[in-house]
Amino acid sequence: MLPVTRTVSPDSLGEAPIFAGLPQAMRVELASRCEPLQVPAHAWLFRQGDAADALYVVLSGRLEVIVESPEEAVIRILGQGATVGELSLLTGTPRSAGVRALRDTELLALTRADFVQLLENQPRFSLALTRILGDQLRVSRGLTVERPPLPATIAIVPLGPGLPARELVDCLARAMGRWHPVASLDRHSLAGRREHGLEGAAAELDRCERTARQVLLLGEEPGVDDPWTEFCTRQADRTLALVGEAPISREATLTPIGRERDVVCCNWVPDRTGAAAWQDALAPRATHLVYSGTRFEASATRIARRLAGRSVGVVLSGGGARALAHIGVLEELLGAGIAVDRVAGCSMGAFIGAQLAAGLEPDAIYECCREELVSRSPWSDYTVPVVSLLRGQKLREMLLRVFALREIQDLDRGYFCVSTDLISSELVIHDRGLVWPAVAASMCIPGATPPVVMDRRLLVDGGLIDNLPVEAMASYGEGPIVAVDVTANRSRRAGFARPGSRGMRARLRRAAVGDDVPRPGLRETMMRSILSGSRDTAAIGLLAFDEVDRARDLGRQAARAALESTQHPLSTN
Repeated sequence: MLPVTRTVSPDSLGEAPIFAGLPQAMRVELASRCEPLQVPAHAWLFRQGDAADALYVVLSGRLEVIVESPEEAVIRILGQGATVGELSLLTGTPRSAGVRALRDTELLALTRADFVQLLENQPRFSLALTRILGDQLRVSRGLTVERPPLPATIAIVPLGPGLPARELVDCLARAMGRWHPVASLDRHSLAGRREHGLEGAAAELDRCERTARQVLLLGEEPGVDDPWTEFCTRQADRTLALVGEAPISREATLTPIGRERDVVCCNWVPDRTGAAAWQDALAPRATHLVYSGTRFEASATRIARRLAGRSVGVVLSGGGARALAHIGVLEELLGAGIAVDRVAGCSMGAFIGAQLAAGLEPDAIYECCREELVSRSPWSDYTVPVVSLLRGQKLREMLLRVFALREIQDLDRGYFCVSTDLISSELVIHDRGLVWPAVAASMCIPGATPPVVMDRRLLVDGGLIDNLPVEAMASYGEGPIVAVDVTANRSRRAGFARPGSRGMRARLRRAAVGDDVPRPGLRETMMRSILSGSRDTAAIGLLAFDEVDRARDLGRQAARAALESTQHPLSTN
């Protein structure tokens, strides 16, 4: 931590909920007692087990609260106005978690003595503290789920020449400005400011953060000898690293881009590949594609929705042939003008979702399913049931025909699917690499098709653990989620595979519909299990793919009814 020469105003304290109810005179007195501090990006404020000596208020920047044992786990993200360290001061125990700066962060430190004095003399302070601790307790017990905060500062850094960085910043600012105040800064916009150098840049950023919900910082190209770009990435909650078709250069790998980074592949054209190379080099949290020409605005606006927490994610469950109802649901969603930016799925939902993510319209997905699942039927290559009933060769051939050698990072929409690792009994999230083996693993019904061997794992249908992976989608914090569950409700599942029934067929059915597998809680979900109570859907057999038209119609009906009855806050632009 570094001391900072800064005048602490009472208004700064008033922005923190814990001090908001204090009389102005008390805030003035506290402002004179608090010590301003700065924690550089990636440095620790304190470690788990340290003695508690102060309470801290975040003036600017971002902190992560980390449980350090047995492995590091981030449990909270703290932004402007948040307080940290109050629990240990209250209990007199060592710090229960560590706190690290995600970006350069300015804080106010309130000593233990001043903290105790406030508790004894200010009932409003005690009440605010009780509310804050109560919120933390609800989160820790899983009664509520903290939504990841929006990135307040976003650095846009080109990693090569000739990339549309300025155009992207302008488009992002226009799109995000429809939802909340947005500001943008570049090196040239600081000219003529009273303060000079990085001190002036920090002061201007602080002013922008106080008036705008999100701030865009435009960095310079590699090779420009200017500390501005490093300042941008050190101050950024998220960095967008812009890349083009050129090979990865040494300058690009040396450019400081921060830990929370996305890759934006610029000047993209249909059927182009290569985003995966940047995935390996930069290990981003997400990859975005920005098309050139007439598609530039639409593809850039999709990024804006994700950054602003306005992007719609669709999660499609497994369920055998019943999952063909997803086609009808997608038709209604897209027909209603809802822009779907992210897709996730399990089993058959993974297959249909990957087609949507690849840019196929629902009509094309329907034709593909009719051809591949009905006419060709990948479920007919029976073998001697030593490991499985089917050889799985037809399934692999089908997926190669549909997806060829496309990588998940090259898909138009964000995408992941889930499978189950039989060795570790863990859920595996496939968000990178080739599409077809990821979907094959997610579709692999235990006992029916051989497990998929990948990265020393033995992978089968993700529905054994999570047939509707909403929590994984929600962890990105990028907007509302439409969850589509085509499995029957529990009362009907009991009749589908009778308790006590024996044999491979009954076991496969129980595994396929997810009996006795706990569901994750849903958050920001417009439709919860919109098909789960449908008698007609439940009547469609596990392998009755020839009923694709019936399933599609049922999906349309259910989605139409849900859209008409739900006041949904879904983005339509």
